[in-house]
Order: sequence, then C-alpha cells, then structure tokens
Amino acid sequence: QRVEIVKALVRGAEILILDEPTSVLTDAEAEDLFAVLRRMSAEGKIVLLITHKLDEVMAVCSDVTVLRRGRVVADLRVSDTSKEDLASLMLEDAAPAPSAPAPSAPAPSAQGEIVIEVTGLVVPGDMGVDAVRGVGFSIRSGEILGIAGVSGNGQRELAEALTGLRTPCAGSVRVRGKDASGLTPARLRSMGVRHIPEERI
Repeated sequence: QRVEIVKALVRGAEILILDEPTSVLTDAEAEDLFAVLRRMSAEGKIVLLITHKLDEVMAVCSDVTVLRRGRVVADLRVSDTSKEDLASLMLEDAAPAPSAPAPSAPAPSAQGEIVIEVTGLVVPGDMGVDAVRGVGFSIRSGEILGIAGVSGNGQRELAEALTGLRTPCAGSVRVRGKDASGLTPARLRSMGVRHIPEERI
C-alpha cells in the first residue's frame, strides 16, 4: 500500500482515493499507513478513505460521510460524533444505548443432535511444535461456536485439522457420529463439511 501511494504521489496526485486499504495489512502496517495519510493531509493533499472499520474513521479522518443503501445519510465532523453514532447511522435501526445490558447468549439447544465432536485434539504447527494441544468441544445442531484468540495461537491449525487440510497427531474428530479424524478434504466435503479460509483473496 505504501509503494502504491508513493507511486501516486510521484505522478503528481493531489487527491488520493483508498478503498479498504487495510484489508490485507497487519495492525502495525495499518498504523504506518495512517501516519503517511496524516502527513499527506498536513501537506494539503486530499485523502478519501473508504472503509467499514469505524476505528479507522475515528483514528485518521477529519470528516465522515455515512452511506446507507447507496444514499448519503450523514455528513459529520469526526470530532462531533462517535463510533456508536456512526454505527446507528449505518444501520436503519438505532444501535442500543451504551448503558443497555448486552443480550445474553442463546441457551444451547437441548434437542439438537451433536453434529461435531472433538476430543483431545493435538495438531502440529508449521514449525513442528504442537499448535493445538488437547482441544475438545462439541457442537449441536442449531448452535454457533466462536473460537477467539490472537493470531498465531492455533486457530488456523484447528480449522485445517477439522477440514482435512492438516492431519492431527492425536485426538479425534467425529462428524454426526462418524470418525472423521485425518480424512481428506474430499471425504469431509462428502460429509457436508465446508471451509472458508482466512485468506479471502
């Protein structure tokens, strides 16, 4: 992104339009990019940043225009608004007041069958060290399980083990009661398992 900006400036650009420029950048790289954009603005250049990330708007923009269904619904100074206000404007329904209690998670379905059951899963990482150690969980029909963690803490290896892209060295994976440990992606697809990887492009 920085190289492309430099190329644009060398060619005499006075107005720079960036569409989701941080989608493939790390947080540190994004902050470096923001520093460049702030410097450009201070030099009198015009920067148009198109993003859905409200943190970026608040961090780098002086003004914000909110679009909803292709129409402008607000033109604001960033100093006069907040992320909550912007989220409310982006969505037709007003966002809940900050003081409102967070909705509780839905209770697990007592009636749903266990679709995926993982027991004692151990998965090696790229460097030969176990990236997943003794993980176990079960998901019933109608449930959504979220797995959160800082990048590099085994989420990718876990997903790859569940979808046949990486072979576990211990533990088991069962899909609808059938052993799916170490099966190929093609076999898992035939069992109804699909995978959307972290690398979207």
